[in-house]
Amino acid sequence: MRLSVRFNNKWFVIPCGEGHNTVQWLIEETIRRSEGTGGSEKSPLTAQNLQAVLARSGAMLDPNDAINEVLDDNDFVHLSGKYSAVQDSAHLYSAYLLDHS
Repeated sequence: MRLSVRFNNKWFVIPCGEGHNTVQWLIEETIRRSEGTGGSEKSPLTAQNLQAVLARSGAMLDPNDAINEVLDDNDFVHLSGKYSAVQDSAHLYSAYLLDHS
């Protein structure tokens, strides 16, 4: 399974194998990949203060859940600061549609 994750205004395709890892792992892997992209500065945000949100519905994902229990192959996830995730969720679906039209 693979997921597309938006973080710091960039999309990352994250291969997740069978999806047995947790959402917390997905957050950490996305941060790791974002720091490895050319021109990207290290994010001041850590996995502990990021929230994963399902782009199509705005549903917040629990970091302890297994990926394959809460997400489907090729789903789109948005990472944002935990305190702004509720505000951002209203705009996620619109951003998703604009990016994938």
